[in-house]
Amino acid sequence: MQNPKYYFPGFEQIPSKLEGVMVFAPIPEKDEAEVRSYACPQCGGHLKFDVNSSGMACIYCGYTAAVATQQVGQQAESFEFTVKNVQAAEQEWEADRQLMHCNNCGAELSYPQGSVAASCPYCGSNKVNLSLPKTKSLRPQVLLPFNTKPEALQPVIRDWLSRGWMHPKELKEAAQIDKLSPIYLPYWTFSAYITADWNAEVGRYVTERYYDTASKSYQTRQVLRWKWEDGSVTREFKDLTVNGVNPQRINHQMLAAVEPFNLGGLVLFSPDYLVGMNVQAYETPLKDAWESAKQNMRGATNDLCKSDIGSSHIRNLSIDMQYDDEQWRYILLPFYIAGYSFGGNYYNIMLNGQTGKLAGIKPVDWKKVRTITWLLALIPLILAIIAVLLSSITGEPSFIMIGGIIGFAGVVSAIVLYLQAKKAEKIT
Repeated sequence: MQNPKYYFPGFEQIPSKLEGVMVFAPIPEKDEAEVRSYACPQCGGHLKFDVNSSGMACIYCGYTAAVATQQVGQQAESFEFTVKNVQAAEQEWEADRQLMHCNNCGAELSYPQGSVAASCPYCGSNKVNLSLPKTKSLRPQVLLPFNTKPEALQPVIRDWLSRGWMHPKELKEAAQIDKLSPIYLPYWTFSAYITADWNAEVGRYVTERYYDTASKSYQTRQVLRWKWEDGSVTREFKDLTVNGVNPQRINHQMLAAVEPFNLGGLVLFSPDYLVGMNVQAYETPLKDAWESAKQNMRGATNDLCKSDIGSSHIRNLSIDMQYDDEQWRYILLPFYIAGYSFGGNYYNIMLNGQTGKLAGIKPVDWKKVRTITWLLALIPLILAIIAVLLSSITGEPSFIMIGGIIGFAGVVSAIVLYLQAKKAEKIT
């Protein structure tokens, strides 16, 4: 207990390493934890967020209730890049959640306390264990609720599986599709007002009059002349999104393939949305995400400067960019993660939880592709040989030219088909 003889409001005595010396420090502020009950008012069962009803639902009696929140859209509060706000990115919001670690792919997911994950939504592995949080996380201020229902997306997946002649024809019926797992993924949004001053050597064509000795008359011609020019452009970037997921965890190309999201549907964060849901803790720190956003801004501003120059002939271009009114937000966006088994292999699928846009990987029927590729190459080759024979019989050299064109076109077509098949194996 603090010695009443030495009492300083707002301070408390702490241990001292020097004998006879008393040390006082400010009394730390205590976090006021928000206690919420998720018991059903009808039967006392457990409530969790239900994607189909877009609210809280009882898993026993079917009771539903809307989440008490407010739609704020793109007017949601942003934060400036002050030291205080950047340090706030180290606040803890995992008090009522725990991390689950996948031993197969290394994913770390945020789950409600007491949850035991049966499988990893990323790789399908059942080697998922409880682990302690490694770092503190920023509490999201807003999120985008799910707007698509799992039942409505099943036909979308089947239709996607059936498209494309390069894929196995039995894929649609034989693929064993996993249950769609709703998950909130972390995103940063950035806004800034950019002023860019550019300076470059610019080449422009000018009309020049000269005397042509051959015609003994004056003629005109276009001549490229170089000179130094400068200018200034401005652009406002609003809600540029950068995902906060490790690219080794989720393919960023797949994430980009299911974007964009309409951030006009953002609502104020409520823990109710996360009850019984999977939530990925962000792995990309605020500073790293901001650097990524600035690279995108630089690229877009560089194109804007070139457009302002108005010439395709540019050299020694330098751009001085100034950032004003930089703002950031930490938000959660809805996704569905699923997968399917086919031919002894497992393939990933991802869907936008707001729009239902789908991206995934499908196997290619290489036997079919190779057969058609060989036909595309051999048939023109045979026709080319026939054309050469006709040329030798008739003595007409044009047949050789025709045969060469046909053969070349066949080889090119076969190569193009092969490259398309390789591309079809990737994210579509």
